[in-house]
Amino acid sequence: MRLRRLSMRAIGPFAGEYTIDFDQVTASGLYLLDGPTGSGKSTIIDAITWGLYGSVAGGEDSSNDRIRSTHADPSVDSYVDLVFTVGSGTYRVRRTPQWVKPGRKTPIQATAKLWKLDEGALDSGDIEAGHVLETKARDTGIAIGDILGLNKNQFVQTIILPQGKFADFLRLGSAARTDLLEQIFDTSIYRQFAEDLASLAGQAGKKVEAGHQDFSQAVGTLISVLSPEEGPLEGLRAARNQVSEPEDADGLFSLLDEAVEDTEAAAEKAVSECTAAEALLKAAQENLSAQQDLEKNLARRKELLDNQAERREEAPRMDALDGQLTRDQKARQVLPYVKAHEDALQATEDATKQLAQSSTVAAGDINEDVLNALRSRLNDLRSQSGTLAELRAVERSIATEEARQKADATKLKEQQELLEADTAAAGEIPEKLEAARSAKEEAHTLAASAPSVQAALDLATKRSTQFGELQALREKVSQAEAKAKEHAQAVERSQDELRQVTDAWVASTAANLALELSPGSPCPVCGSVDHPGPAQSSETSATRDDVDLTTAAFNKQKSLFDKAANQLESLRGRASVMEEENGDATAEALDKAIEEAREALQAATNAGRDEAKHAALVDELVQKQETLRAKISEGASQISALESAIAQRKETIATHTERVEKERDGYSSVAERLDALTQKITDADTEASAVQAVLNARADERKQREDLDQALSSSEFETAAQVRQSLVNPEDAATWKDQISRHRDGLRDIAKELESDPLASLAGDEEPEVGAAQEAHDAANLAADKARRAASDAQSLASQSKRRMSEVISSRASWQKIKDSAGPIVRLSGLANGSRKYSRTGIPLATYVLQQRFEHVVQRANEHLAEISLGRYELQTTEEKESGTRQQKVGLGLQVLDHSGESGGDSIRATRTLSGGETFYVALTLALALADVVCAENGGIQLDTLMIDEGFGSLDESTLDQVMQLLTGLASGGRAVALVSHVSEMKKMVPEQITVLPQPDGSSRLEVHA
Repeated sequence: MRLRRLSMRAIGPFAGEYTIDFDQVTASGLYLLDGPTGSGKSTIIDAITWGLYGSVAGGEDSSNDRIRSTHADPSVDSYVDLVFTVGSGTYRVRRTPQWVKPGRKTPIQATAKLWKLDEGALDSGDIEAGHVLETKARDTGIAIGDILGLNKNQFVQTIILPQGKFADFLRLGSAARTDLLEQIFDTSIYRQFAEDLASLAGQAGKKVEAGHQDFSQAVGTLISVLSPEEGPLEGLRAARNQVSEPEDADGLFSLLDEAVEDTEAAAEKAVSECTAAEALLKAAQENLSAQQDLEKNLARRKELLDNQAERREEAPRMDALDGQLTRDQKARQVLPYVKAHEDALQATEDATKQLAQSSTVAAGDINEDVLNALRSRLNDLRSQSGTLAELRAVERSIATEEARQKADATKLKEQQELLEADTAAAGEIPEKLEAARSAKEEAHTLAASAPSVQAALDLATKRSTQFGELQALREKVSQAEAKAKEHAQAVERSQDELRQVTDAWVASTAANLALELSPGSPCPVCGSVDHPGPAQSSETSATRDDVDLTTAAFNKQKSLFDKAANQLESLRGRASVMEEENGDATAEALDKAIEEAREALQAATNAGRDEAKHAALVDELVQKQETLRAKISEGASQISALESAIAQRKETIATHTERVEKERDGYSSVAERLDALTQKITDADTEASAVQAVLNARADERKQREDLDQALSSSEFETAAQVRQSLVNPEDAATWKDQISRHRDGLRDIAKELESDPLASLAGDEEPEVGAAQEAHDAANLAADKARRAASDAQSLASQSKRRMSEVISSRASWQKIKDSAGPIVRLSGLANGSRKYSRTGIPLATYVLQQRFEHVVQRANEHLAEISLGRYELQTTEEKESGTRQQKVGLGLQVLDHSGESGGDSIRATRTLSGGETFYVALTLALALADVVCAENGGIQLDTLMIDEGFGSLDESTLDQVMQLLTGLASGGRAVALVSHVSEMKKMVPEQITVLPQPDGSSRLEVHA
């Protein structure tokens, strides 16, 4: 980490604004922060620390309230702006403290902002163009810690060593030193690795314990299956509770195996007894079934014999019904011919009746000749009807055409009126169109002036603003003139006072010298041994300090006057330039110009809108003109078409009327004549159809009679009446058939069943013993049920015991597997976390890694310490237990080996027994060694900057020389080392200096010498 630039304002005793370019100051590597005690040297370190972390370097014994300067103007805000470079790039941080601005009751909150800069930003001076990383105070502090790799406490223990904090790292305990070194060397990965191992080991331990619990639960379940009661198997439960490891379960397994085998033997015995009981039950069941079957078969045999006798008594009636059904079947074969002849006779009778209603011809007189004559007359009538039907259509069209003629005449009149109106409207459009186009052009011309009018308005507004600024500037000139006059008067007064003090000091000096003169001794001023007019003491006197203070006061007043004069000259110059630009303009003239320009701009804006309206009107008139032209043309065409249609239709109506008049034949219309003719055709057609029907019916009746006679001759019937008498009602026939079928099927089935087993072997005198067989069966069934339940319970117990035993075996194997799997990670976690069970040293992995690096730090520190202490002191690591824990942070404690002990030999001393100077240079060598080792480590933090606040005053001259030689060597190696001291000898040793100069008012200012 390397500081590049620090800017601050109103910070601590520094009321003004100051910038330190560390690139220049650290060019030789070594630079001095010089100034009297209390002047503000440590404030620069506080500003750096506060800029990074938001709190000062002193920590809990210092307050952040010291950041805001009490010497600055209350209205001026304070800030710290720091640029630094680390391995990841160059960064800029800017902070402002909380402060109360005059006129406000509530404080303005503290702010912070963090940028990452391009590498060339400092060289180009463009530090405002960086990439913003954070904009909030809290987030900025967190980000700074991540970028530097150090928190604030670690920062002040390794890079900036403030007053009272320099020896903290030397005196830290192992735990605190471990945290700091872990952060500096970036070894958190080892601690995290150990924590991860501990987490994994904890998870593995939980799994092992879960496996143990599963095993115990499985054993408990098996014991509960073997005996639900607590007492009988209490020994098994005790044996289970003694098993803490999978390997300890062998004895328990022997007891469990024996208990499970007992259940299997009991199950085999119960199954054997159940088999014997089942055999007895089967024999009783078979006997009961045989007696029940005998009883049932005897009853069935008697039932069948009784039914057979009843059916044989019904046989004669069934035979008679069967004969009637046979005659019915034969009659139904002739029945269709009977029905056909009867239907033909009825048709002839119906046709004859119809003929009598529609014709005057007697039924006995009709023949084919009569039918042909009727058909000839019908054809003549139909021919006349066709001609009249065509004329009737013509007659109907006359009325339709006359209605169309009337409608077209009305439409023609309407079209003529519309044409006249459209022609008149079209004649008015040219004049309106010309007026609209003229208005559009005028509006366009006015609207086009808007840009120039806007420019005039902008110019007038600008000149008015400049006039206001000029008035304000004139007021500032007046105020500056008054202020310059006041400072000029103050300079005159201060100059008079300086002259008086100087004269008094000179007079006092001459009088003091005169008092030392003696006769014959030379004057120290002129060398004369004669003293004719020695200076006399004055009532007023002054010292050199009075002259210096008065001179400083005069210079301050002169500086204020020069500043006021320069400001006045600047204001007058600006006012002169603005007066030349403004000319003789007045506020009234400028306001009037603005108003006129605004009115002109409004008129141009309105004209723009009017132009659009006029353009729309022009388009509307042009469109209307085109529409009217089209309507006039179309109207003329429609009128011409209507006139032509009316004339043509008039001729057609006259022709049709003349033709229809000729064909009415005494009727009022052709339609009336056609209706009369149609009725004649209907009557003639009906008469011809009736004659034809009679002739057809007679022919069919003759044919059906012949078919009936032939059918009767082929049957056993002589007349149609005999056929109908032999018919049986279909419902009765179906009933008879069913009765006959059931009667005959029943006799056949009864005979078949009586001749079949088991009824065929019965004589009818057998006696069944069902009651005795039932009692024997019930007794055997009860015994078998009891044996089955006993066997089932025994088998279930044996099966459950065997299954639960398998679960016990499986859970033990699983427990063993989990334990074997967890062993390595548990042992590795114990080693990494320093568990005494697995680690002989008890050193955690992270501490071991830091121990190796800390040994390097101590070794490097001893190289510096031997040089500074001239071989007297040597640092040694020591073991130190962490209080409240069983772990040890070995090797991170420190003690001092004094090679010049009280007895002349080596003695071991605690670091707190060192004197102030010894503590300073021992802590310094340790800090330098830490930086050396970190820089040498890959991945470590680059500690390129070291700032040491005080401690040099506690060193004797020889030791100071040794320390300065060491620090000079570090600076030559590329390290930037800042020494904060008021020791005067340091100024001679370090040419690059940042000097803090206290001022009479209690504030301080900075001077940089690089």
